Amino acid sequence: MQPSQHIKRQRSAGFILYRTVREGVLFLLLFHSGKYWNFPKGKIENEKENVWDTAIREIEEETGLTKQSL
Repeated sequence: MQPSQHIKRQRSAGFILYRTVREGVLFLLLFHSGKYWNFPKGKIENEKENVWDTAIREIEEETGLTKQSL
């Protein structure tokens, strides 16, 4: 069996959040488990949830920012 046959594909969604300031551009990154930085994102939980709704849900869960505040 080839290694690629063991990998289960998993869909995820997120946004790259940024703000332009005088000094340049600031990006919102999260520091996960004290190991790495990443943009807020997450897995699509069921087949009824679309990519857009997943991204909004993950932003709210991981940052507390609401759709209206974006």
